[in-house]
This record gives sequence, structure tokens and C-alpha cells, in this order.
Amino acid sequence: MNALKWLFSHRTKVIGLISVTIGALATSTAIPTTWLPWFVLANGLITAWVGLFNSANPSPPQEK
Repeated sequence: MNALKWLFSHRTKVIGLISVTIGALATSTAIPTTWLPWFVLANGLITAWVGLFNSANPSPPQEK
């Protein structure tokens, strides 16, 4: 349960890391080229939804 809380609280970082990983796999031809458009589409949709969610729920003030 703690892992899910951490993933949710760091969702933007997690999406970024997933995007970089997919990009690295795509440039190394580990992902078939026929799958790439679907990965790009899924990544864009997930990123957009996370962005909408982040802007709908203002984050608490950061501690310094």
C-alpha cells in the first residue's frame, strides 16, 4: 500500500521516467516499430490526464 501511495504522490515523475524508458527502448529497436504509435498515444493520453488531475487539485505548499 505504501508503494501505491508513493507512486500516486510522485505521479508526474513516474510518468516522466516511463516516457524516457519507452523512448530508450524505441531508439534501441527493442519495441517493434508497429507498436510505437500506440505507445506514443498511450503516453500522451496518460500525461494529459495526469496534467489535468494535477491542475484540478492544487498541491499542498512545499516545505523548505
